[in-house]
Amino acid sequence: MVPVPSTALQATVDFLAYRGADFATAPDDMPLLALIADTVRPMSYPALHKSFKRFLKRALVRTDLPSDVRRDAESAAAHWLRHTHATRAVERGVGADVLQANLGHADPRTTAAYFKTQLDRRAAEMERVYGESSPSGRAR
Repeated sequence: MVPVPSTALQATVDFLAYRGADFATAPDDMPLLALIADTVRPMSYPALHKSFKRFLKRALVRTDLPSDVRRDAESAAAHWLRHTHATRAVERGVGADVLQANLGHADPRTTAAYFKTQLDRRAAEMERVYGESSPSGRAR
C-alpha cells in the first residue's frame, strides 16, 4: 500500500464514481486502470504503454516545443512517471526511507540514486549561504 495525499484520493473517488463504482464499497482488488470493455479486468502494462505513447504523441502535436525537446519527449515511457514521482518527492524533502518504501525498493542503494543532489539546487544553496543575500548582507 502506498499512502497518497487527500487530493489524489479524492481524484480516485471521483474517477471510480465516473466508472460507476463506489470507492467505499469497491473490492480491494478493483483495478484503477481497467479495460474499457471490462472494468474489473486490469489494463496490462503493454496496453498502458501503448495508450501513454498515443496520448503523448497527440499532446506533442499541439505544442511549440523545439524539435530536439519534442524528440526527447517522444521517447518517454509510462515508467518515466515513476521516476518523475521519485525525483519530485526528493525535491520536496521526502525522506529516503519513505521513498524506498513507497517505491518498493528492497535495496536502499536503488533509492539512493534519486538523492543525487541536482546542480541547480546545490548552486542555490551556496548562493543562499554565501551569496549577496547572506545574513550579513554581503558576500563572505
